[in-house]
Amino acid sequence: MTPITVTSQAEWDAAIKAHHDDYVTVYIDSPAGVVIRIDDTGSSRAVLRGSSRAVLRGSSSAVLWDSSSAELRGSSRAVLRGSSRAVLRGSSSAVLWDSSSAELRDSSSAELWGSSSAELRGSSRAELWDSSSAVLRGSSRAELWDSSSAVLRGSSSAVLRGSSSAVLWGSSRAVLWDSSSAELRAFATAHARDRSTATGGSHTAIHVHSQRATVSGGHLIDLTGIDEYDPATWVDLHTRGSDSDGLVHLYKAVDDDLCAGHQYTLTQYPIGETITDPRWRDDNQCGGGLHACPTPVMARDHYMDATRFLEVTVPVADLRPIDDTKCKAPRVTVLREVTLDGDPIEAA
Repeated sequence: MTPITVTSQAEWDAAIKAHHDDYVTVYIDSPAGVVIRIDDTGSSRAVLRGSSRAVLRGSSSAVLWDSSSAELRGSSRAVLRGSSRAVLRGSSSAVLWDSSSAELRDSSSAELWGSSSAELRGSSRAELWDSSSAVLRGSSRAELWDSSSAVLRGSSSAVLRGSSSAVLWGSSRAVLWDSSSAELRAFATAHARDRSTATGGSHTAIHVHSQRATVSGGHLIDLTGIDEYDPATWVDLHTRGSDSDGLVHLYKAVDDDLCAGHQYTLTQYPIGETITDPRWRDDNQCGGGLHACPTPVMARDHYMDATRFLEVTVPVADLRPIDDTKCKAPRVTVLREVTLDGDPIEAA
């Protein structure tokens, strides 16, 4: 269907009324100062251009270009490009590009690219790339790549890669990879890997996993003598251990159709079946295997759009650790569906 362009609230309301049951793209190109409210639009989709502004509610979705701005509530979703800006509330989610910025609250989630910035509150989650920056509060979580930076407060946690940097406050926790660096304050905790650098305050704890890491201050916990890529060691460190059959119980985050791997190889995980990856690669790197995590929460952090969670089993000997939060195997057996807390869900 031909896209529709609107410039006012009245034009928007008329377009949605006429096409509520259609799949139609609506372009919003309103004058500066005009705010358009977007409620649950069914299968409609809004695209904001220029200096447009919108408020999204319910399950609305929007794509923002240039200097557009939006406020998202409920389960709304948005993609921001250019110098766009958004405020996310509830379970909203957003993808930010270039110099976009966002403020996330409650259980919101965002993926930041370029020089994007975000402030996360509550249980918000974000993935930062390139030179992105974020401020995390409450129980927020973030994964930083390249030269991204973050300030963590409360019980926030972050995984830093590349040359990323972070300042940790309160009971925050960070895992440092590559050449990342972190400064720890209050009761913060860090795990220093590879060539990372960690500087700790008097009441902080630094777990040292690599002899190449540079650490100072804090209370050091030397783990350099432990082979964390040994399957049995990884199971002892990060899971509840194996059962009497030598199987470790792990978790997958999936969509409504029990599928995962949406950005790689889409794979379905039917309950009660054993799934085998024909692309298996016997190493400790991502890819070339079926990935699983020690807890459903960790699994969700790797797939933030997940709606269901599965308990799977893997023979300990087949497991290949990747990092603290995930491993891979050539095959997994899907045991049952569970809640985010890992409690079994009875089959209907």
